[in-house]
Amino acid sequence: MKKAIKNFIIFLIIVVTLIIFMFVFARYGWKLFGFALCDSPDMNFTEVVAVEDNTVHIEGGTQDSFSSFVGYVYKIDGSNLYIGVKHNLFLGFFSRIGSFDITIDARKAKITKIYYKNSKAERLIWTIEGGILRHQN
Repeated sequence: MKKAIKNFIIFLIIVVTLIIFMFVFARYGWKLFGFALCDSPDMNFTEVVAVEDNTVHIEGGTQDSFSSFVGYVYKIDGSNLYIGVKHNLFLGFFSRIGSFDITIDARKAKITKIYYKNSKAERLIWTIEGGILRHQN
């Protein structure tokens, strides 16, 4: 009887550990893969783009009403800024907010174009040409 209880407790500890690992990986682990697990650029919309001397500020959301925003990754390549946004349906019970508010430190770059990106596609959302800001949705 004691051995059965001990085995059940060990089994329960393993199951709880695996569940915690799954939640942590779903919430943060996707960042290890860079743009590979980010949302399709076509699923995101942009409401605000503000490019200043030191920062880039982007507000937007996803067209999927059930997913929650869990984070982003970015890369600055020359004067281009690539942003990968991640929403997750699995962790939606924490908060059902699909919108995002991203501020990126861009002190070392003069950003002229901003793209949403994942491993398969990218979409231009903002560009500056001749000093004129063009917001593309």
